[in-house]
Amino acid sequence: MNVEVRQVEKGRLVIEAGGFEAVIDRDTADGVKQGFRPVELFLGALGACTAGTLISFAESQGIDV
Repeated sequence: MNVEVRQVEKGRLVIEAGGFEAVIDRDTADGVKQGFRPVELFLGALGACTAGTLISFAESQGIDV
């Protein structure tokens, strides 16, 4: 597994893994945002992990999801 994080502009980062990219952007003075804030990405990852685990368990028990 390889994950790369690089700065592309001041305050803007790109995370690349498996051929996919996610833009990470902090709030700017002018309010323009072009990507996830770090905490949004973190919470989304936790939610996706939890949902994936629950779905996998339900399917292994024959429970329709």
